[in-house]
Order: sequence, then C-alpha cells, then structure tokens
Amino acid sequence: MSIQAMTWAMEQQTVTDSLARHVLLCLANYADNSGKAAFPSAATLSVDTGMSERSVRNKLDLLEQLGLIVKGNQAIVAAYIERGDRRPVCYDLAMPRRDDSRGARGAGRLSRGAAQVATGCTSDTNGVQIVPERGAPGAGNPSSNPSFNPSLNQKHSRAAALPDWLPADEWEKFVKFRKAGNGKRTFTEHAEELLLEDLATLRAEGNDPVAVIKQSIKRGWSGLFRISGERAAQSGPAARNDRSAAAAAIFPQRQHTTNEVIDV
Repeated sequence: MSIQAMTWAMEQQTVTDSLARHVLLCLANYADNSGKAAFPSAATLSVDTGMSERSVRNKLDLLEQLGLIVKGNQAIVAAYIERGDRRPVCYDLAMPRRDDSRGARGAGRLSRGAAQVATGCTSDTNGVQIVPERGAPGAGNPSSNPSFNPSLNQKHSRAAALPDWLPADEWEKFVKFRKAGNGKRTFTEHAEELLLEDLATLRAEGNDPVAVIKQSIKRGWSGLFRISGERAAQSGPAARNDRSAAAAAIFPQRQHTTNEVIDV
C-alpha cells in the first residue's frame, strides 16, 4: 500500500470518468512508494471496485491510452507466479518524480549586493563570497535513489529459527509471496511462527514441506495445506475402510444368539 500513489490518483484530473478513477485508485493501492510494480489481477480489481472483470479491463485500457499508467517490469510478476498464463500485467503509474516537484530554491541568491562593484573580498563582482563548508562532507540522501521494490531487494529477517529439514531459500520464496499479496493481510513474526508449526504438522503427516510451499504459491493460497493428491487419496475407499475398521473396534457388533429350547 502506497499513500503517495493513492494521493496522486485522487488529486490527478486527467481522467474524469468516475469508474476509471476508481480503478486507478485501487490500482495505486498495490503500487510501491514511487508508483511502480502494481500487478493485481483483473479478478482482484473486480472485487475491490465491485465492477465486472470486463469493465475493469476496459478502464485499464482507457487509463493506458491517457498515459496515466504504463506497462512495467513483467519480470517482477514472474518472480512470484511460475505459470505464464496466470500472470497479471504489471503496471507503473505515471507519477511525477520527486525531483520534478522541487523548485530551484537556490536560484537568484548570487545576485545580491551591488552589481559590477568589486569588493576586494573575492574574485566575484556581485558582493557574494562563497565560503566552503567546514567538516566532513555530508552523507548522501538515501531517499534520492530509492530501491525499485524494497520487498524484492531486502532480505527477510525472522525471529524464529528454521528447522533443519526446511530449505531456507524455499521458505524465503513463500515469505516474499505472502508479503506481495494485496496488502490486506500483515505478515507478522507471530504469523510466521504459526505457519512453521503448520508446516511441521503437515510434514509429520507425510507431506513434503517443499511441495506444500510450492502448492500454496502456485494456487495463490496464503496458508499451508496438505498436498491435493494425498488429500484425495485419503478420502478414497481405503480411507473409508480404515474408518469402518476403527468404528468396528470402538463399537463392536452385537452377537446374535439362538434361543435354546429345553425339553421337559
């Protein structure tokens, strides 16, 4: 979620169509602080705006024609979604750069003093003496060259240690996938600890942890679940027989006895 991008979407007056402005505002909700790397699917925008997917696509085309959005780096989407036929389009908002909004604040300051009158203090003839700054040069402004997408470039720091049976790179992929969601769910350290406990439980049931992680990323799930094939196998005839055997052990069938006839 980017406050800067959403503020720009609300203040711009290039597009006046109310539905197109609504789509632009919802799209800005998924961009970073510089208005880049917004790739929600048409289905997601349909849920956010209450419009049909066809109407959402038409408004996106209109915004692209007006120059308010452009297609961005599609490799960012490929880092999260493996199948190419399921990748949404990555858009960049046509926000003005920060340097463009800053005026030349220092312009005209050298014009002070009597023009063309030599003061004897400096070689300049405008009465302004340039004094070098004292001390070590100041450090550069880190915000002048922001990272394109901090969520992709920064390493995730975690409080809980990973178990030996879980590859760190596979878990890092799932963490990036969760953090690149629609912004409605916050991925906290406590949430990570609970997910690791779920993964340990699934592993104890015979599920491959790496396969479980890949399944959730592939299907867009925020949680971790049993492998689909194993889940289907557990619900088949063999599972029903096991349940029947367990029920028979708990509730044994009554033995029918024949009535004995006593001769007198």
